[in-house]
Amino acid sequence: MFNKLNSGFMKNWFILIFTSLLHITMVKGQLMIEQGPSGSTRDGSLIVYGLTGSGNRLPYEKIKGSPFLFDEWKSATLYHANGKSFGVYQAKLNLATQEVHYKDSKGQELADNGSIAKLVFEEATSEGTTYVACSNNIEEVNRNYPGSKRYAFEMNPGEVSLLKVYGRSVAQGDSLFGTLKRYYFTDKIDYYLKINNRIEKLKRLGEDEIVPFLPGLSSYRTWLKTSKMRLSKEEDLVKFLVYYNKQRSSSQ
Repeated sequence: MFNKLNSGFMKNWFILIFTSLLHITMVKGQLMIEQGPSGSTRDGSLIVYGLTGSGNRLPYEKIKGSPFLFDEWKSATLYHANGKSFGVYQAKLNLATQEVHYKDSKGQELADNGSIAKLVFEEATSEGTTYVACSNNIEEVNRNYPGSKRYAFEMNPGEVSLLKVYGRSVAQGDSLFGTLKRYYFTDKIDYYLKINNRIEKLKRLGEDEIVPFLPGLSSYRTWLKTSKMRLSKEEDLVKFLVYYNKQRSSSQ
């Protein structure tokens, strides 16, 4: 009896240890996605470089997470690079390939052929209609991503605005014995300050990082302290820039 119990305990203990090792020793590997209109294939796959034993196509259903900024369709005005409106469509933004998916008048899903340079998403809220703009033709942003264009989201309007750039890639995990593989989306987010027509890349969010770019920032420290704002947080920095722009506008 004791031997059976002991055998069962050892078996369960081995399984527990093996499972723990399996999760602990998952090795991350970054894979490169082909971006732009050719990044997705008609069979619902991504063109990914660095795969082993499976060519260079990886079906979306094999990747944990979503390639889209949001999965639901949202109303958006699309623009060409020349600034002319392409029309208002139900659209989604694929952050993995940096391409726009939209529906035509018949409800058929289409992918951008490279002509869309800007989207302005529209959403109704309890406070009214809100608009979020993103563009992929900002040269000062794109030069940091050789061979691809990135959509930069304007987080607030005004003289000074925060730009947010998503880089969504596929990571690969290998098990202890290399018998299991898993794929999942992972994000790297970069921030920029847009000051009139000047673009400055930020190493990180924080007061010390934006001081060189915002004249008179030191005079706002009392307001920041009273408001309990932390400029290292995206939400607080956006709120501060809205306030900063209003103050600058009223003083001119």
